[in-house]
Amino acid sequence: MLESKVKALSLHYGAQAHVPVDPFLIASKAHITVYHTDCEFSDRFGIIRTKNEGQTLFYLASNWDQAHQRFFLAHLLGHYFLHLNQEQHADRYCRIRYNSDPSAGYPEEQEADEFARFLLIPSHALSDCLNQRLSVEEIATHLMVPSAQVKARLNELKRAQNPSADPSIRGQVS
Repeated sequence: MLESKVKALSLHYGAQAHVPVDPFLIASKAHITVYHTDCEFSDRFGIIRTKNEGQTLFYLASNWDQAHQRFFLAHLLGHYFLHLNQEQHADRYCRIRYNSDPSAGYPEEQEADEFARFLLIPSHALSDCLNQRLSVEEIATHLMVPSAQVKARLNELKRAQNPSADPSIRGQVS
């Protein structure tokens, strides 16, 4: 299960102890260098580059607000830990239009989005927020994530609790 894998990674990198979770700290502890770039990524929010020497670089588009940058970095971490960590050399371009769109047919993008949601919106933090009766916007502000990702996480939680729920409910990056 993806959620348990993300939780294990969070514990390994010491990220579960703090809310909001800091994806920049995880990247640093995983020896990934993150650069903010002004480069024009017309259809991308980030690039992963693994050099032959084994050095991993993430280039994160700087034209997004902090909540989106945190989510995009967590998404890139998802690709790294789930899809690229075993490869010697790989360049990965993450296109924003692929996010959370099951009809687009990019399962690795959907999985990286889920990874990011599990990482930045951990179950214990979401439960605390719901127990406090916080709104979606308040949860998003508290956890420093886009509100669309909180909605998507809540929809995932509903589907997990009620598998017969409407499968057409999907979260989308705003």
